[in-house]
Amino acid sequence: MPSEVVPKIILSDCRGFSLVELMVALSIVGVMAAVGVPQLGTIRDSFDRNSARRQITFDIGRAKAEAAASGARGVMKITPDLKAYAFGVDTLPYNDPVDFDRAIFTASLPGDVRFFSQSNPFVFSPRGYMVDKEDNLTQEVFSLSQRGKTFCDGTVFPVGTVAYDCNKGGY
Repeated sequence: MPSEVVPKIILSDCRGFSLVELMVALSIVGVMAAVGVPQLGTIRDSFDRNSARRQITFDIGRAKAEAAASGARGVMKITPDLKAYAFGVDTLPYNDPVDFDRAIFTASLPGDVRFFSQSNPFVFSPRGYMVDKEDNLTQEVFSLSQRGKTFCDGTVFPVGTVAYDCNKGGY
């Protein structure tokens, strides 16, 4: 009968990582983290700016639709801290100064983005058009800023579409 060959494991051939190799690997990870972590703040700020633009565009469209659906004047007001806004409807007789009778929705901007307009509040006719306080068709201009620097100017046209000029503030 042939003898069975039993493989022998020689422990001296198996080796792990040395302490020096582990220290080198941890040093590389540390350097990569030191380079990458400051960029996380920049990436977050960029995400907040893009998110704010999308949110405002969506909510202006929603405000236009809510005004038309309710058959009442729609009013979108920016809060005094410029971090949020609210939309509601103003039923007849219209409030003077312009304000809403019933709130429909509120929204807060992400991060430290601020929303500013000289013509606060925005007013939508019962047909969903952007109007001034005397119900004449108008376009409204607003600015978006972050940490005190304007990064985007926006225009809301009478039909409710929004256009942006976002080459501001070195962003």
